[in-house]
Amino acid sequence: MGPEKLTSLPNEIFSVVATYLSIGDLHALGQTCKATREFVRDEELWKVKLIAEYGRQGFFYADRLREQHPYYSWHAIFLAYQSQWKFYCADAGWGVIWRDNRCWRVTDSDESEFGKTLNLDRRFVWWLHVFRSIKIAPGRYRICWGIKLWQKAMIEGVEYTCLLADREMTNDKGQPLRSLLTSCKLGSDEINILRRSNTFCEVELGQINIPPGPEGSEWQTILVEVKEHGSMPKSGLNLDYVKLERLDSNVDDAFEKIEIRRYRKQTDLIFVSENGVISSMQYQDADTSQDNEVKDEPSATINDDGTVSYSLKSVIKSLAHEINSFNESSGMVY
Repeated sequence: MGPEKLTSLPNEIFSVVATYLSIGDLHALGQTCKATREFVRDEELWKVKLIAEYGRQGFFYADRLREQHPYYSWHAIFLAYQSQWKFYCADAGWGVIWRDNRCWRVTDSDESEFGKTLNLDRRFVWWLHVFRSIKIAPGRYRICWGIKLWQKAMIEGVEYTCLLADREMTNDKGQPLRSLLTSCKLGSDEINILRRSNTFCEVELGQINIPPGPEGSEWQTILVEVKEHGSMPKSGLNLDYVKLERLDSNVDDAFEKIEIRRYRKQTDLIFVSENGVISSMQYQDADTSQDNEVKDEPSATINDDGTVSYSLKSVIKSLAHEINSFNESSGMVY
């Protein structure tokens, strides 16, 4: 089908076709001519695509978000859903065994975007277990943890697991049983790398596929956890976040090994205005970052010409509050 035939399609049919295209494909299509650019900027298209990928539950959260922030476009909310989901370990939503001032503590940190981390440092625990339930849309995700090990950390091996709650099967207490999605244990080589780095690193621990719920496109509840139940005392582990990065369904990059990389600061993710969405990805190495302080930002800015602009970061934060009811400064932020 040539461009002239494609542009002759009604918007309703084009929106259905677009549900099978990736974001990259749509953005590339929008660069071909003025007519396709208008198609790609059509808000109805992104509304249909959001419903197709995230179901009625995803649409419910998005619609409720637009009631509070009517200037948020469907395009921006869809991109927020597709973005990296970070859940900060210093947030109150985590379960932590031995979380008190004698063992695990929440302390200020210039290295974390959240401004605080959950750390063990030189203190000891005999039973290491940190966990959190997360409500998330079906799809394929890359799972990463923000970790720092003290140079003299006493840890033999740490296991990171992700479990899926099975609503149709319960235990004798009526609680849903959980099936294992992925499990990965840091060996001595990875632990030595983290010790020598003496800074926070992002550790990629695999990929998970979250199937639709029993009613088709229903969201699922997963449990992410860090544990080490050996007989020796443990110390020196600091946790910043767990990140679930949505993978494009058209990309097949099979997970082969644990990846460890230093932190990097990401800024200027997106600018949204009445003229459409302009994406820009800019990275800055952590070593050259001059400002790691987390600052409160308004959800939107009114420009001199009366238009409204906002960042993808603000949309992600607002969406997080709707989905997982986080506190004011926590949740899905870059």
